[in-house]
Amino acid sequence: MRSLPGPLVVVVMTMASACAGAAEMSSAGVSDVAPRSAIESAASMPEGEPILVGGTLGLTGAFAGPTAASMAAYEHWTANVNAEGGLLGRPVELVIYDDMSDPATARDLYQRLIEQDQVDLLLAPYGAAIGQAVLPLAARHEMVLFNGGFAGLELFRGSEWMIGAPTYQEPDVARGVFELIDTLPPHRRPQRIGIATARDP
Repeated sequence: MRSLPGPLVVVVMTMASACAGAAEMSSAGVSDVAPRSAIESAASMPEGEPILVGGTLGLTGAFAGPTAASMAAYEHWTANVNAEGGLLGRPVELVIYDDMSDPATARDLYQRLIEQDQVDLLLAPYGAAIGQAVLPLAARHEMVLFNGGFAGLELFRGSEWMIGAPTYQEPDVARGVFELIDTLPPHRRPQRIGIATARDP
């Protein structure tokens, strides 16, 4: 496993945070899945061994809608970073597999990312049920997993290797709405509000 300098981890996680905030296999087996790379072309590409940032998203299945936005954000971030010279002068390569919104598939794919692709940094999947399935792998291999894809207070408390972007966890995920309302002048505060949310399937 290639080592990643500490400052680089901070830079990658910071950029991934901005990317995640902007968005919120085939049945035959893991080996049939092709990764999607955001590194296609650029006017001036950085040189050297690429920094591999990898994870999975449910690009098909129950999470296909929200994860499409996440994929677009990841690709946009990677293209922008490489267009500006990469990180520490090295290109960033994004490796994202389709976990089909399935925890078992995601677990197999993260094993592949770690052991075969040898990524330098892991990006968390979308959905707490899927995230819970891959956290033990990150811990076992002592790899940082940046989470911008799910909320789970107990999962965060129980992991020493996950760093997350969500400001609020599921017990108080709507708190930000009320804090925002509290900043309004009294005469402009709504008397009634409605909040719609979705649960993992």
